[in-house]
Amino acid sequence: MKPQIRSFAELKGKTLGLSLPVDTISISIHKLLALKGLGEGDYSVKELVGTPVRFECLKRGECDAVPLGQPEDFVAIGGGYRRLGVSTDAVAAFQFQVIAARRT
Repeated sequence: MKPQIRSFAELKGKTLGLSLPVDTISISIHKLLALKGLGEGDYSVKELVGTPVRFECLKRGECDAVPLGQPEDFVAIGGGYRRLGVSTDAVAAFQFQVIAARRT
């Protein structure tokens, strides 16, 4: 998130860059925000698929907070952005799969 945001409460009224509503990232972040006292009406959402796209939104200042995968999360922290939490605080066991195959 932006460096000036220091708590989940400060996300009220802000714009979050999340993925599609059915994506595991969005589901787990909504649960994390609810655990921290924020309802879905407390913030607005921009649908942005992919960590690089969400990170760009944060850097351009169009998003106040976004979930990032690695290594962009470490790059963001190194650049002065703040990490408020991790999605596994809300959803400890969420299945996520990546299947890759060679064309041949």
